Amino acid sequence: MKKLMRKAITVLGSAALIGMTVGSAMAASYPSPFTSNTAIVVGANAAPSDNIAASNVASDLDANAVGGAVTVTGGDSFKLEKSSVNYNLGDSMTDLATSLDEHEMPNALAKGLYKDVNRTEYDYEQDVSLTDANLTLFTDTKYNAKEPTLGFNILKNVGVLNYTITFKDGGIVTTAIEGTDLPLMGNEYYVLSVDNTNNEMELLDSAASAIITEGESSSVVVDGTSYTVDVNYVSATETKLTINGETTDKLSDGDSYKLDDGSYVAVKEILYASKETGISKVEFTIGAGKLKLMNGEDIEMNDETVDGVSAFFNVSGTVLSTIVLEWTAGEEIFLTEDDSVITMPGFGALQVIFGGLDFPTAETTELVGGDQLTLETPVKDGDLSLEVINYAGNITLGGADYSLVYANATNDVILTQLGDYFVASSSADSGAEYATYAYELSKVSNSSSATEIKLASLTGGSDITFDEIGATEEEDDVLFTLVSFNDTADSAVIGVTNVTGSGATVSTTKVYSAAGLTINLPAWINASVATTDTLMSFVEADKDGKVGNGENITVNVTSDTVETAMEVSNVAVSNGAEVATLADNDYIGYLYSELATSYVRNTDGDLNEFTISYYGDEVIADVRIAAGATVVSGEAGVMTVSDANVASVAGKNLIVVGGSAINSVAAELLGGALSEGAFTSATGVAAGEFLIGSYDRAGKTALLVAGYNAADTEKAVTYLLNNDVDTAVGKKYKGTSATAASLVVA
Repeated sequence: MKKLMRKAITVLGSAALIGMTVGSAMAASYPSPFTSNTAIVVGANAAPSDNIAASNVASDLDANAVGGAVTVTGGDSFKLEKSSVNYNLGDSMTDLATSLDEHEMPNALAKGLYKDVNRTEYDYEQDVSLTDANLTLFTDTKYNAKEPTLGFNILKNVGVLNYTITFKDGGIVTTAIEGTDLPLMGNEYYVLSVDNTNNEMELLDSAASAIITEGESSSVVVDGTSYTVDVNYVSATETKLTINGETTDKLSDGDSYKLDDGSYVAVKEILYASKETGISKVEFTIGAGKLKLMNGEDIEMNDETVDGVSAFFNVSGTVLSTIVLEWTAGEEIFLTEDDSVITMPGFGALQVIFGGLDFPTAETTELVGGDQLTLETPVKDGDLSLEVINYAGNITLGGADYSLVYANATNDVILTQLGDYFVASSSADSGAEYATYAYELSKVSNSSSATEIKLASLTGGSDITFDEIGATEEEDDVLFTLVSFNDTADSAVIGVTNVTGSGATVSTTKVYSAAGLTINLPAWINASVATTDTLMSFVEADKDGKVGNGENITVNVTSDTVETAMEVSNVAVSNGAEVATLADNDYIGYLYSELATSYVRNTDGDLNEFTISYYGDEVIADVRIAAGATVVSGEAGVMTVSDANVASVAGKNLIVVGGSAINSVAAELLGGALSEGAFTSATGVAAGEFLIGSYDRAGKTALLVAGYNAADTEKAVTYLLNNDVDTAVGKKYKGTSATAASLVVA
């Protein structure tokens, strides 16, 4: 991020924080990328204080970061994605798949054979159809105190998914299914009874069956509970069983009895033999619960209505062709990275899992209000700070003293004084290649001996110097030509076109950020307009990196007459949402797109603050449908390793604790195992001081937290835990105490 805002904001359920953590103003703020996929590295032989410091960082990050990796083991699990299409923010489940069958979930939704009591076989098929549940940004008074959250907010009575089993060959005869094992969602349910008149059936859940011989004991295990069963009494038509010391009533074939622990025992068949001819046996089944399915109504579990799952039978006479279990939200459902699993009520077999969004490192663009509205964004050559609009009684293009100049109809930029400035942006190859350059007129000199018209780069790139009218310079696909100049007035006219044959489009009203965000400057063709508000827009690239092909954010820039200054007054998105937080008049917005660009608008201070976090690459959501699976949610992906084991956390963002003399990863970042004077020479950090700096390491961010000595490292960690620190790559702080540090590299 370019800088952390002074107010704390958390987007829960997101792998990227826009700024800080609400309610933790005294704790560290962890922006992207340290909200997930993070490891802490400490020297293997570091002082004990370094290990304590690393532990403190880990604890603080766990407390303030959100979400984490979700691991799914066992059962069937299908991730909603296509061969070249991922799940993105704003997508509906049905955008990725409308239904699943044995191809996606080969066990739970397998085809098979069902046998009725007459041993007649029927083929069956199973499928799950999904509904339009959307991954969005939401707030809700019923969830996390109405904090902004990324996830699924499924309203009451809205569908989640439907399960269907279809019996082939015309369907099964309902009078022949009582006492059989009915396949549903990868499990078998013992059919206790069938009421053909009212289209009802009772099932035993998680049933385990056995045959017990009179005078012996039998044991079964149901949902982890062991049951020891004895025949207490048996006749040709009735039996009594003793189960874990509890004796049932008299039971006939098909009868069931509820045990004290809430489970059910049912008698499948009494195999009676007279004393003279043999020994009697009883076939029984024990289930964790009893399910009652009633056509068109909510199911019942242990005689209690299960709100949210209804059964539907397709019955013709006594022939049943399909059973549909419709899962709707009995009450409002929240599926987020913190609450990552929802399970089908009653049956418990089907789950919807949200493993969060994988956000790349953010690039930050800001509009800073004031006498001049300033655009701050990184571009190809460096950081660009551009005064876009001035307020001095009316709205004027550019700064207070100098003007931002656009090209005229003949592609000429007319710079009327030293200090006037302009941008030149090019895009080629259908937007896959792009660059922005910015210059100010810094010198106009003409004498008999030499002519020099100089354009100074505003981004740290190369300056341009012309020595005669008609002279040209090229930067990538942009051709700069000195059309004319006036050394008396210190003015010049610069032609800005594309290099012949490049096919590039060149603009002086656009800025392309380093990661590909298109920034459309105010669309004026002259130097000033009346005192009205105006618009700027920010357009994403597509997931392939072609600029200008994505969704957009439009901001309204207006004059604050009280402050006599410029500010962003409101924001609109082409496709997405903005929500308010409960504190400090903060507003958070996201584009619903492959890149999921986000922004924060704060209206609490004298002038509104506006910051865009642009990720530049596709942001992919992990959304899965599972059956019979075990789901484990991580703790924001944070782990601590020694520098000797850093290879074990390859691909993670790192917080590196300790100096380069004691931590080999710190040495890698600083260019050597430096200590004392060498450390000071390389970092500018002397005795009693510390460094907090962000570095690129194999495409991830490594945040170095190191002091001149171990005591200074402790101070660095204390500062980090209690202050907002800009963690964008290239930013460095030098501190002198646990409460004092300054940004030394902007």
